[in-house]
Formats: sequence, structure tokens, C-alpha cells
Amino acid sequence: MPQNGACPTCNGTRMITGPGGEYQDCPSCAGSGVDPGVEVFFVYTYDVVLTASQILVAQSVVIHGDADFVWKAIAGVQSGNYRIRFGYGSSSYLSAGGAGATNDRVRNANIVGTAQFPFPVIPHIVIPRAGNILFDIEDLSVASNTVQIAFIGAKRYPSAR
Repeated sequence: MPQNGACPTCNGTRMITGPGGEYQDCPSCAGSGVDPGVEVFFVYTYDVVLTASQILVAQSVVIHGDADFVWKAIAGVQSGNYRIRFGYGSSSYLSAGGAGATNDRVRNANIVGTAQFPFPVIPHIVIPRAGNILFDIEDLSVASNTVQIAFIGAKRYPSAR
């Protein structure tokens, strides 16, 4: 959710006068009347060394308090395979194993891209400032596993007035 006030283009009215005097949805806010803000590219990273078959639950990347974070893609590098389950807020997870499943973690090759080919997060997820991205991670390499995960997106600041 935007942390800002009214759209600076339409002043919150949701409409502007288009060519020929016809009213149309404001192109800046897509007719919402809310300031869409200004996005600035940003990456949060998480580094960990997992031991053989180690499972870490409720890991967290804390979003800075200066702006909301729009999570758009994910990439990573690792020395071995792992499984992961992402979430945000208090308990909203982004994967499920279906009826009767005992594990909702997904293999990294299916959800974490590379620097060259990041995995897109569609639709983008807005994590509020001072919020966090949660995840559980499980080593599958049966050896020491060095992992870095990059949460790629943008910080969203209010538009200048």
C-alpha cells in the first residue's frame, strides 16, 4: 500500500481533462487518486552457510524504515541445492504443498533465479517500510552450503510536491 497522500497530477480527484476537454482516468495514478510514489532501484541480500541437512525457520530480511519495498524479482548463488519457502507479514506464505502435504518449501532451482536470469515476482509484492520478508530454508546438499539470496526491487518514496 502506498504510504503517500493524494496523487500530485490529479490532486486525488482520479480524473484529468484530456484532449478535447473529455475527462479520463489520471495516467499517473491509474485513476486511484493515490500518489504512486517514485521508485528507486534497491536490493536486499541474505547470506548464510548451511550445514548438512540443516533447516532454518522464520528467517527474516528487515525492510528499512525509510520507504516501502516493491519486491520484483529474486536471484541467488549457492554451493549446493536447498529448498525455501517465502512469506511476508505475520504468516502469509507464498507457496503451498496442496492437500496432505507436509512441506511447502520449493527447490531453489524452481523459484530462485540467477544474476543473469532473475526469477520475476509477479504480481510485485509491496512490503511496507520496517516490515520484513520471511522464509524457511532447508539444505539438500548434505554438505556445507554457502547461499546468498538477492531480493531485487525498488524502494518507493512519496512524489515530490
